[in-house]
Amino acid sequence: MTSLEIVALDIAGAEVFGADLSSPIGGEADQINAAFASFGLLIFRDQVLDEQDLIRLASTFGGAGSPAGPALLGQWHAGDTGRTVPMTGSITALRGREPVPDIRFASTYVAFDYLASSTRKALEGLFALHATSDGSKTFRHPVVIRHPLSGRKTLFVNPATTVGIEGMSDEASLPLLNQLFEHGQSPQCVATVEWEPGTVVLWDSRALWRWESPETNADRFVTVEIAGTTLHAAVRQDPADPSLVQRAGATLAGGIITAAMTGIAEVIEPERIRPDVEIVAEAPDREPLDEDLDFGGLPPLE
Repeated sequence: MTSLEIVALDIAGAEVFGADLSSPIGGEADQINAAFASFGLLIFRDQVLDEQDLIRLASTFGGAGSPAGPALLGQWHAGDTGRTVPMTGSITALRGREPVPDIRFASTYVAFDYLASSTRKALEGLFALHATSDGSKTFRHPVVIRHPLSGRKTLFVNPATTVGIEGMSDEASLPLLNQLFEHGQSPQCVATVEWEPGTVVLWDSRALWRWESPETNADRFVTVEIAGTTLHAAVRQDPADPSLVQRAGATLAGGIITAAMTGIAEVIEPERIRPDVEIVAEAPDREPLDEDLDFGGLPPLE
């Protein structure tokens, strides 16, 4: 078995050296799966792949979905979350030898970790509504999920398709969502990946948002989705409690408080994880900054 070199990046993801993705990865599969579970974003360089290679690779990470359509250029997004079972993520390869604009990834792990503890607890009681691409239907998913691979808590809202919070009016939910989107796009949550000839990116859309320049030529890329699994709320809630959303909204009414980043949390008690991924403690509470982000208009506690 080839020993891969996996180098963690500062905010999100890792670069993987020593892999040839054009051939069946065989004994390397466990290492790559473990790295994917741990980091959620893997960058491979100097690869020569076609669509069939990507479909074969997708089966290694949970099953190939379908070749993805044009990217949402110039817009933060987390893939297509407007479905019963959102996709795991996707694999994207760059065609040709000419470089293209950099791509950005925002870690929803980091975004969640650097919320005030009271805000994190309040969000765990909420469900978001995700619209289909044509806006004809919505699907509900927890705002905070327990990631099915890493076991970590992460935000699961999508700047491109999340349209509301279940049980809240638009006047209450849209300011909340917009503040979360703004927070998730802040510099301490965002990593930049340089696209070079031969670059292949594997990203987990349950742990990351993605942004590509509107100047990017989408025809330069080939992308295959990875089939997903059912998502579960990070904390079980009693659906019979009618005051749940109201209490969460009241807690959030005081504002969302971001915190200075001193490191990246590791994984905790996963539901499904490779045995060679180390399980350690959840991120500790962070000291809040002086800045309070005003959500405004959320329902008061009665």
